[in-house]
Amino acid sequence: MLIQKNKDTAAARRLLGERLLLHDLCPERKVFHISEVLNYYQAAVLLLLEEENIEAAEERHGILLAIAPEHAITESATNFILSKRMIANMQRMKEEQRNKCNAKTHVTDPFATIYAGKICVTLR
Repeated sequence: MLIQKNKDTAAARRLLGERLLLHDLCPERKVFHISEVLNYYQAAVLLLLEEENIEAAEERHGILLAIAPEHAITESATNFILSKRMIANMQRMKEEQRNKCNAKTHVTDPFATIYAGKICVTLR
């Protein structure tokens, strides 16, 4: 809730523990209910995605997949990760396109000119 509404990742980190591992948060316990595990790691995935750490989110997601691959919480976490990956890929592609357009182009054809970063050829 802190993560999604307030974007308060520091407070969420304090609540979930620095390493985002359930047994670190409750070292005296050896047994957890499945709902505790699923909800904890879903929160960890959301926090890591908010911090732009997709790889670590995928590691925590792996725990969800190992425990309950078809559970709604696992599927929800999967969708969050896929969405974040898609957004990151689109941003990377935009940046690559921007860099490509900004690159200096050497034109040797006397009938070609550069207009707004693109090569335009004058037909004879």
